[in-house]
Amino acid sequence: MKRLPANIFLIAVLWLCALPVGAFSDTGDHWAAPQIERWTKAGIVAGYNNEFRPDDPITRGEAAVILDALMGYPVAAEQSYPDLPTDAFYTEAVLHLNHAGAISGYPDGTIHPTSLITRQEAVVMMAAALKIPTSEYGPLTYGDTDEISGFALPAVASFTQAGYLAGSPDQTFRPTAPMTRAEFVTVLNQIIAQLVPTETVVGAGTMLLVNEPDAMVSNAEADTILIAPGVGNGTVTLDNVTAETVHVLGGGPNSVIITGNSKIQSIYVARQDGQTRVLVTEGAQVDVTYVDDGKNGVILSGRFQSVQITSEDAQVTLNNARIDVVTISGSGADLTADAGSSVKTLFVSETAANAQVHSQGSIASVQVENPSATVVTPEPNPGGSTGGGSASGGDDEDDDSSGGITQTVFNVRITILGKGSILAETVQPPEPDPEPEPEPDPDLDPERYGYPLRVTISGGQGTVLAEEFQEGPAPEEPDDTEYILTIEIEGEGTVTVQGGY
Repeated sequence: MKRLPANIFLIAVLWLCALPVGAFSDTGDHWAAPQIERWTKAGIVAGYNNEFRPDDPITRGEAAVILDALMGYPVAAEQSYPDLPTDAFYTEAVLHLNHAGAISGYPDGTIHPTSLITRQEAVVMMAAALKIPTSEYGPLTYGDTDEISGFALPAVASFTQAGYLAGSPDQTFRPTAPMTRAEFVTVLNQIIAQLVPTETVVGAGTMLLVNEPDAMVSNAEADTILIAPGVGNGTVTLDNVTAETVHVLGGGPNSVIITGNSKIQSIYVARQDGQTRVLVTEGAQVDVTYVDDGKNGVILSGRFQSVQITSEDAQVTLNNARIDVVTISGSGADLTADAGSSVKTLFVSETAANAQVHSQGSIASVQVENPSATVVTPEPNPGGSTGGGSASGGDDEDDDSSGGITQTVFNVRITILGKGSILAETVQPPEPDPEPEPEPDPDLDPERYGYPLRVTISGGQGTVLAEEFQEGPAPEEPDDTEYILTIEIEGEGTVTVQGGY
C-alpha cells in the first residue's frame, strides 16, 4: 500500500506521527475509538505525541492527505495556487486530489488548504474521490436542509440515504459546521467495508477498495469495488465476485481480470495515468462497460455485452474481444479492433463528432448518426472474403486470377427507411449474363417500408445511384440519390437500412 511520504511524518501536526494501535491517550473511551484504531492500523491516519485529538476540526489540506493515502494518486495538478506552499506536508496531496477532481479552488484562484473543512465540503470531497454516485436522491428530513448549499445537496442526500451519514440528536445536519477528525474517519468507515489486500475482515460499509497491485478478490459480494490509482500497473483479479459497480482507476496493460462466475452490472474504466486492460473470461458476466476517461488507452479483451464509450478523445482497443453492442457517444473517440474481435452492433451517436472506428474484425451492423464520424471495416480480399465475414456471392472458379475486385451487376432490392447512404463493396466475380432487375413487388406496402429502390451496384469502392419509385406509375423524373454504407451482398436479396448512416 502507498504510505505517507517521510517528510509528511516529520512535519504533520496531528495526523502524521504514527503510534502503535490503541496507544493514543485520548481515544480510549471515545465513541470513535474502533474507527480510529482501524484506520490507524491500515496506515491511513496517525496521531501526534501520544494523542489523536479526535474532536479537533480537520482542515482541507489534512483531509486531502487522508484521501491521498487511501487512494494512492500518482499524478499531481500543476501548482498554480498562491496560498498553497511548495513544501507543506499537505501540498502534494492537495495537488493529487486537484488533478483527480476531488478538490477544487475558489473563484479568486486560491484553494484554502489550512481552512477548516465544513461537513458539507467534506462529503463532496469524499464522494468525488471515492466515485460515489450522487445523481439520484430523495428528499432529506434534516431540520436545516434548506441551509445545505446546492453544490453539496446531492452528495449529502446520497450519503444520508446510503447510511454513511447521520444527523445530530436534534435532527439537523449542520452543513457549515467544521467536520472533526473523528467524524471524517467515521464516514470513511461507513463507506469502505474492506481494504484489499491490507485487511482480511469485512466490516460495515458497501465498498471494497483495492489500493495495492497484484491483489485478488475472491468469492465476495459488494455494492461497489473501487480499484484505486494506487494499484498502478499491477494486476487485479476479481474471481467469483458479485458487484453492482466496479470503478477501474488503476491496473495496467496486464489487466484487470474478471473471471470465474463473476456477475457485475457496470464497469467504469477511468484510469488517468496509463493504459489499462480489462479482460472478461468465459463464464463471467459484465452487463455494461463504460469507458469514462479519454486521457489514456483502454484495452478490452474477452466477452462483453455492452460497451459505451462516453468520454471525449477516448482511445479504445479491442483485442480478441466479442461484444454484442458498442455505443460511441464521446466526440473524438477512437476505436480500433483487431482481426480476432467481433462486434454485433456498432452505434455512433449524434454527439460523437469526428469519432474514428478502424476494424480488422467483423462488425455485423453499423449505425452512424454523426456525418463527421468515420467507420472503416476490412477491405475485401480476393476470393470474396472480408474480415467481417463472407461477402461471396459467385462461383469461386470464376474468380479473377489477378486478385482484383471486378465489376459486377447485381439484382438487389434495398429498402431505405429515412435518409441515408450506401457504399457497396463488391467481391463477386463477373457473371456473363446478369439477369434483369426484378419488377417492384406489388405487395410491398410503401407506408411501412418507405420507397423501394431499383439499384445497380458497380464493383470496388464505388457508389450506388438509387432510382426511386413508388407503387403505381413511376415518376416522370426519377429522383437520383447517392447513398453510402458498407454492405455485404450475396446474390439477390433485400437489405433494410435503418435511418441515416
